[in-house]
Amino acid sequence: MPVLRVEMIVEAEATRPHVHVELLQRKARILQDAEEAADEMVARKNRITAVFATADIMGMGLMRGLQKHGLRVPEDISVIGFDDVYLARMSNPPMTTVHQDIRMKGRLAVQYIMESLDGDETKKENILPISIVERESVRKV
Repeated sequence: MPVLRVEMIVEAEATRPHVHVELLQRKARILQDAEEAADEMVARKNRITAVFATADIMGMGLMRGLQKHGLRVPEDISVIGFDDVYLARMSNPPMTTVHQDIRMKGRLAVQYIMESLDGDETKKENILPISIVERESVRKV
């Protein structure tokens, strides 16, 4: 899981007393692994009300796995993803997600690689803008 995304999650818990974070980390980011993570979530004794998936594909797999257990998204559990991939709007329900400009990310990556190949060894850091795309997978409270 990218470090900045973990830092955002930990900060949310630290600054909001009603938020309790349990990190359920998975090595792969595929649908099947996310469905298995849903099995683990359902088996826990404490009731989870919301999930932040660090990638949309994980969020879609989680929703699918939760629905197999009879849970309704967003009525029983809210799910939000990250990336705003095209499929997120076609999931059931359409998934709320954090949008990032993947083209800009790609352009910067290529630029930094080219600069590195030209001998520039300067450490590069760039935080790209993000925004929330509200769809139907998060319950209003």
